Amino acid sequence: MIVYMDGKLHRGIIILLVLCLAPLFTGCGKSKTREHQSLDQYIIMEAEKKYQSPDWKIRLEAIQDIIGISNYGTLSMADKQTESLLLDATRDIHGAVKIEALKGLARYHSDRVLNRLLEMSLDERDGNVRWFTLLTLGQHRSPRAVPAFLQNIKSEDWLIREASIKGILLLRDETLQRDLEPQIIKALNDPSISVKITTLKYLSIKSPGIYEALSSIIKAKTPPPYSLMRSALVAIKGYSLDSATREKIITLLTHSNTTIRILALRVLKEEQNIPVLEEKTDR
Repeated sequence: MIVYMDGKLHRGIIILLVLCLAPLFTGCGKSKTREHQSLDQYIIMEAEKKYQSPDWKIRLEAIQDIIGISNYGTLSMADKQTESLLLDATRDIHGAVKIEALKGLARYHSDRVLNRLLEMSLDERDGNVRWFTLLTLGQHRSPRAVPAFLQNIKSEDWLIREASIKGILLLRDETLQRDLEPQIIKALNDPSISVKITTLKYLSIKSPGIYEALSSIIKAKTPPPYSLMRSALVAIKGYSLDSATREKIITLLTHSNTTIRILALRVLKEEQNIPVLEEKTDR
C-alpha cells in the first residue's frame, strides 16, 4: 500500500495524482460558472420580455428577477445588461417600479448610474422615489452629489431632509463638514427627531456651534426622547462642558433609563479641555 512506501515515492505518487485530477476539478468549476452565466442570460431575456407588459406589477416582477441574478465580476456582460435594464426602469411611469430599480442600482457605481441618480434627485416629482434616489445616491459617496443634497435638504419632507444630511455626512470629509457647518447645525435643530438623530450618528467634527446645538438638546425644558438624548450624549463626549450643561448631565446620573445614566457618567469622566466658546475664524 502507498502508506508503507518510501517517503519520496509516496510524495511523488501524490503529486502525480494531483496533477492528473486537477484538470477535472478545474473543468468542473468552469462548467458550473458557464451554467450559472447561461442561467443569468436566460433570466435577463425573460425579464426583458416581462418588462414589456402594460401591467406594472409584472414589470415590477421583471425588475425583481433582474436584481436576484448572481453576477460574476463587475465587468461581466450580465452586469452591464442588468445595469442598463435597471436604468431604463428608473424612467417607468409607476413609482414602485422606479423604487425597485433604485434598490438594484445601489450596487452599481458607474458614471452613467451616478448621472442618472443626480438627474432624478433634482427632477423627480414623486416624493417616495426622490427619497429612495437620495438614499441610493448617498451610497455612492461621491462629492458630485453634494449640490443635490444641499438642494434637497431644504425640502418640507423630513425623509428627504434626513436622506440629504446623511448623504453629506457619509462622505466623511471633515473639510466639507466644516464648510457646511451652518447646514449641519440647522439639521441638529430640525423639527424632526429622526433628522437630528441621523445627523448626530454620522457627524464627525466638533465646533462651538455644534456644541451649542448639542447642549440645547440636553438642556431642553421638555426632555427629549431617550433615543435623541442618547445620541446627544454620545456626540458631546470630548467637549469641555459649560457649568449649566455639566449640571444637567449630572442630574442624568439618576435617570430612569440605564443607558442614559451610563452615557452621562462617561461624558463626565471623559470631559476634556477643549475650548467651547472660542470665536470662529475665517478659513
